[in-house]
Amino acid sequence: MNDILTKKLLKEAYTYCGNLVLNIDSKREILDKICQKLDELIEPTDLNNDIDSKIDLINSRANKPCYAFRSDKIVRKTFMEIKGNICEYCGRTIKKEWNMCIDHIKASSKGGTNKFDNLALACRRCNSIKKDRTLEELWKSEKFINWVLEPKDIY
Repeated sequence: MNDILTKKLLKEAYTYCGNLVLNIDSKREILDKICQKLDELIEPTDLNNDIDSKIDLINSRANKPCYAFRSDKIVRKTFMEIKGNICEYCGRTIKKEWNMCIDHIKASSKGGTNKFDNLALACRRCNSIKKDRTLEELWKSEKFINWVLEPKDIY
Protein backbone atom coordinates (compact mmCIF):
# COMPACT_ATOMS: atom_id res chain seq x y z
CA MET A 1 0.00 0.00 0.00
CA ASN A 2 1.43 3.38 -0.89
CA ASP A 3 1.80 6.43 1.36
CA ILE A 4 -0.89 8.48 -0.42
CA LEU A 5 -3.49 5.76 0.09
CA THR A 6 -2.45 5.37 3.72
CA LYS A 7 -2.81 9.12 4.34
CA LYS A 8 -6.25 9.15 2.69
CA LEU A 9 -7.40 6.23 4.85
CA LEU A 10 -6.12 7.89 8.01
CA LYS A 11 -7.80 11.18 7.08
CA GLU A 12 -11.10 9.36 6.53
CA ALA A 13 -10.67 7.54 9.83
CA TYR A 14 -10.06 10.82 11.69
CA THR A 15 -13.08 12.39 10.00
CA TYR A 16 -15.20 9.35 10.86
CA CYS A 17 -14.09 9.40 14.50
CA GLY A 18 -14.57 13.15 14.73
CA ASN A 19 -18.21 12.77 13.70
CA LEU A 20 -18.92 10.05 16.28
CA VAL A 21 -20.55 11.07 19.51
CA LEU A 22 -18.04 9.39 21.82
CA ASN A 23 -15.69 10.51 24.51
CA ILE A 24 -12.12 11.29 23.51
CA ASP A 25 -10.70 8.04 24.93
CA SER A 26 -13.08 5.90 22.84
CA LYS A 27 -12.11 7.84 19.71
CA ARG A 28 -8.41 7.28 20.47
CA GLU A 29 -9.03 3.53 20.91
CA ILE A 30 -10.79 3.36 17.55
CA LEU A 31 -7.98 5.29 15.85
CA ASP A 32 -5.35 3.05 17.47
CA LYS A 33 -7.13 -0.05 16.16
CA ILE A 34 -7.34 1.47 12.67
CA CYS A 35 -3.63 2.30 12.75
CA GLN A 36 -2.79 -1.25 13.87
CA LYS A 37 -4.80 -2.66 10.95
CA LEU A 38 -3.06 -0.30 8.52
CA ASP A 39 0.35 -1.39 9.86
CA GLU A 40 -0.63 -5.01 9.24
CA LEU A 41 -1.58 -4.17 5.64
CA ILE A 42 1.60 -2.25 4.90
CA GLU A 43 4.56 -4.54 4.24
CA PRO A 44 7.99 -2.90 4.46
CA THR A 45 9.41 -4.92 1.56
CA ASP A 46 6.83 -5.79 -1.03
CA LEU A 47 8.32 -8.61 -3.11
CA ASN A 48 5.63 -8.16 -5.76
CA ASN A 49 7.31 -4.89 -6.79
CA ASP A 50 10.81 -6.35 -6.81
CA ILE A 51 11.84 -6.76 -10.47
CA ASP A 52 14.44 -9.44 -9.68
CA SER A 53 11.85 -11.62 -7.98
CA LYS A 54 9.54 -11.18 -10.99
CA ILE A 55 12.30 -12.22 -13.38
CA ASP A 56 13.04 -15.22 -11.14
CA LEU A 57 9.34 -16.15 -11.27
CA ILE A 58 9.41 -16.09 -15.08
CA ASN A 59 12.66 -18.06 -15.23
CA SER A 60 11.31 -20.64 -12.77
CA ARG A 61 8.52 -21.45 -15.24
CA ALA A 62 10.86 -21.52 -18.26
CA ASN A 63 11.03 -25.31 -18.41
CA LYS A 64 7.45 -25.50 -19.76
CA PRO A 65 6.91 -26.13 -23.47
CA CYS A 66 6.73 -22.86 -25.44
CA TYR A 67 2.95 -22.97 -26.06
CA ALA A 68 2.24 -23.58 -22.37
CA PHE A 69 4.77 -21.00 -21.23
CA ARG A 70 3.39 -18.19 -23.41
CA SER A 71 -0.20 -18.88 -22.35
CA ASP A 72 0.68 -19.07 -18.63
CA LYS A 73 -1.38 -16.22 -17.11
CA ILE A 74 1.10 -15.58 -14.29
CA VAL A 75 3.99 -15.32 -16.77
CA ARG A 76 2.01 -12.99 -19.06
CA LYS A 77 0.90 -10.71 -16.21
CA THR A 78 4.38 -10.58 -14.65
CA PHE A 79 6.03 -10.00 -18.03
CA MET A 80 3.71 -7.06 -18.78
CA GLU A 81 4.38 -5.58 -15.32
CA ILE A 82 8.11 -5.61 -16.02
CA LYS A 83 8.07 -4.56 -19.68
CA GLY A 84 5.08 -2.20 -19.67
CA ASN A 85 2.77 -2.17 -22.67
CA ILE A 86 5.04 -0.99 -25.49
CA CYS A 87 6.06 -3.27 -28.37
CA GLU A 88 9.83 -3.64 -28.21
CA TYR A 89 10.08 -3.85 -32.00
CA CYS A 90 7.86 -1.09 -33.42
CA GLY A 91 7.23 1.08 -30.32
CA ARG A 92 3.43 0.95 -30.50
CA THR A 93 1.35 1.00 -27.34
CA ILE A 94 -0.37 -2.35 -26.82
CA LYS A 95 -3.77 -1.45 -25.37
CA LYS A 96 -5.39 -4.89 -25.20
CA GLU A 97 -3.72 -7.91 -23.65
CA TRP A 98 -4.78 -10.16 -26.53
CA ASN A 99 -2.66 -7.97 -28.86
CA MET A 100 0.39 -8.67 -26.69
CA CYS A 101 2.77 -11.52 -27.50
CA ILE A 102 5.73 -12.85 -25.61
CA ASP A 103 8.25 -13.30 -28.39
CA HIS A 104 11.47 -15.31 -28.33
CA ILE A 105 14.30 -13.06 -29.52
CA LYS A 106 16.15 -16.19 -30.63
CA ALA A 107 13.38 -18.45 -31.87
CA SER A 108 12.76 -21.61 -29.87
CA SER A 109 12.94 -23.55 -33.16
CA LYS A 110 16.54 -22.33 -33.45
CA GLY A 111 17.53 -23.21 -29.88
CA GLY A 112 16.18 -20.17 -28.02
CA THR A 113 15.04 -20.62 -24.42
CA ASN A 114 12.11 -19.37 -22.36
CA LYS A 115 14.48 -17.48 -20.04
CA PHE A 116 13.72 -13.80 -19.44
CA ASP A 117 16.78 -12.51 -21.30
CA ASN A 118 15.57 -14.21 -24.51
CA LEU A 119 12.04 -12.77 -24.36
CA ALA A 120 10.59 -9.56 -25.79
CA LEU A 121 7.17 -7.94 -25.59
CA ALA A 122 5.75 -7.66 -29.10
CA CYS A 123 2.48 -6.62 -30.68
CA ARG A 124 0.75 -9.35 -32.69
CA ARG A 125 1.72 -7.75 -36.00
CA CYS A 126 5.45 -7.60 -35.21
CA ASN A 127 5.36 -11.13 -33.83
CA SER A 128 3.71 -12.44 -37.00
CA ILE A 129 6.18 -10.56 -39.22
CA LYS A 130 9.20 -11.74 -37.23
CA LYS A 131 8.26 -15.46 -37.11
CA ASP A 132 11.53 -17.32 -36.46
CA ARG A 133 13.82 -14.68 -37.97
CA THR A 134 16.75 -13.11 -36.18
CA LEU A 135 16.53 -9.43 -35.27
CA GLU A 136 18.87 -8.53 -38.13
CA GLU A 137 16.62 -10.37 -40.61
CA LEU A 138 13.53 -8.70 -39.12
CA TRP A 139 14.96 -5.18 -39.48
CA LYS A 140 15.83 -5.85 -43.14
CA SER A 141 12.30 -7.12 -43.88
CA GLU A 142 10.33 -4.78 -46.16
CA LYS A 143 7.07 -5.81 -44.48
CA PHE A 144 8.44 -4.79 -41.07
CA ILE A 145 9.87 -1.48 -42.35
CA ASN A 146 6.47 -0.58 -43.86
CA TRP A 147 4.72 -1.47 -40.58
CA VAL A 148 7.12 0.67 -38.52
CA LEU A 149 6.72 3.63 -40.90
CA GLU A 150 2.90 3.59 -40.61
CA PRO A 151 1.44 6.13 -38.14
CA LYS A 152 1.90 4.83 -34.59
CA ASP A 153 -1.55 4.66 -33.15
CA ILE A 154 -2.67 2.57 -30.22
CA TYR A 155 -2.78 -1.05 -31.35
